[in-house]
Amino acid sequence: MLQRLAILLVILCVSTAAYARSGGSFGGGSFRGRSGGSSFGGGSFGSGSSGGSSFSPSFGGGGGTRFVPVPVPIGGSRYYGSSYGYGGSSSGGGGWLVLLILVGIIVVIVIVAQRSRRMNRGGGSGGRSDDADAIQTARVQLGLQMQAWALVDRLDALARSGNTSDSEGLQNLLRQSLATIRHYLANIEYGAAEQKPALEPIEAERQFGRWTGEARLSYDREVVRSDKFGVQEQQREVATDGIRDEDGQLAVAEFFVVTIVVATRSFALPPLRKTDDLQGVLSALAGLTASDLVALEIIWSPAAKSDAMSRDDMETTFPALRPL
Repeated sequence: MLQRLAILLVILCVSTAAYARSGGSFGGGSFRGRSGGSSFGGGSFGSGSSGGSSFSPSFGGGGGTRFVPVPVPIGGSRYYGSSYGYGGSSSGGGGWLVLLILVGIIVVIVIVAQRSRRMNRGGGSGGRSDDADAIQTARVQLGLQMQAWALVDRLDALARSGNTSDSEGLQNLLRQSLATIRHYLANIEYGAAEQKPALEPIEAERQFGRWTGEARLSYDREVVRSDKFGVQEQQREVATDGIRDEDGQLAVAEFFVVTIVVATRSFALPPLRKTDDLQGVLSALAGLTASDLVALEIIWSPAAKSDAMSRDDMETTFPALRPL
């Protein structure tokens, strides 16, 4: 019995610690093609509920080609694919129909194989796929010392006042965020940069969703969120005794993490291995034009001073980060 109580207390403590992690985010975009349409509709990037931390992409009309069964007359009054059953007329019409169906199946297989090869070519060389609407995705994560906390205040302000409804607004938000980050290059101790090759829009949207979802799932309390649905806010600070953080644990606020995820039609992200690489990475992001920027998400955690993140916490929660 005592062992069960001890296990229960540990679970409660761990749950409380996880719930205490706070964050903030803003972003938006659409994965529709340049021509204004796509095979799956546009995507929206917002929280599932007001102030929630879940990532809830919306895939407009579903993805891929849909098969719609259509009754095909066979001989007299019978139909292939209907409740009347299968069969042919006495003149042999059913045999021709079977042949046509087989030819159709072969054509579909060939189309699918060609599409798969096209996507593989786009993903194997780091270049674009043959599709003019192919999209690249990239993620940059920065681990900053708490001395740069003014950056969090700036991101909060941008979330409340920025325009996330069009590409021009997203580009402006990205550039303002990067301009503020440049002021704190000396406080960036960890970093990571990753780019995926050009993909079909629906695959690029899925990758974008995986990265933004991972970042937003690193916390449970989103104190500010701005997207096409507007701005949602929750209580920011939690009262503490000045020694423990809001989950009741002895902790020193050492770091916070900023994650930038972009989807673009044309982009080359330099590697990020040392501090000297930061300028090149930030300049590449700042050089994105509104016409090439498909989607943007900027996410930061913690977002409250009462929520402390130690070095060990950061390295565990964001395993892609490496010391610069």
